[in-house]
Amino acid sequence: FTAKWVQYPTIKELFYIRSGKVKFNIMGQEFIADDECVVVAPRYAPRSIEVLEKTEMYDTGGQSYWSPFLQSYEAIKHHDPARLTKETVDALKKRFDIQIESIGMK
Repeated sequence: FTAKWVQYPTIKELFYIRSGKVKFNIMGQEFIADDECVVVAPRYAPRSIEVLEKTEMYDTGGQSYWSPFLQSYEAIKHHDPARLTKETVDALKKRFDIQIESIGMK
């Protein structure tokens, strides 16, 4: 699993890795966080992650509204899939302050 945020995210995030290994790149510095690590990503710091193995990780300090974003996304996908365009997803990301540029599987 990989995720890359927008170039200068306006939110500070605090990640807690309960178990597993995650490669972080924050402000151009790469490091691996593993069991029981806490990682702080300051405001405006470019960041990305790559999950290296089965991991349990929590975003404990972010200000994004992931749950309502995902609920809205799934509702549109189920009830009106033709409406699920890039513009719709961009509007949902803006509405719920989701500052992720891309998410994928590696």
